[in-house]
Amino acid sequence: MFKHKQFFWTLNRCSFAPLEPVAWKKTGQIATAVIQGVYHDFTQGATHLHTTEVRPIWSKSFERMGRFSNHIFYTSAK
Repeated sequence: MFKHKQFFWTLNRCSFAPLEPVAWKKTGQIATAVIQGVYHDFTQGATHLHTTEVRPIWSKSFERMGRFSNHIFYTSAK
């Protein structure tokens, strides 16, 4: 579900085993259900996201889809 160095928490960890396996499994189930259309995709098909605490340079080349709490969602179709 992630690539090495994709998330801050992957930078310095020796093991990428989830710290909370039950929660990790549940998030995978929710993500699968959204992709299958069981739940509404409030991100409108977003492919990228970041928190409001950062402003990555790549965000200028993506279409902003919306914001939920402190996360901003984008799609690569611009």
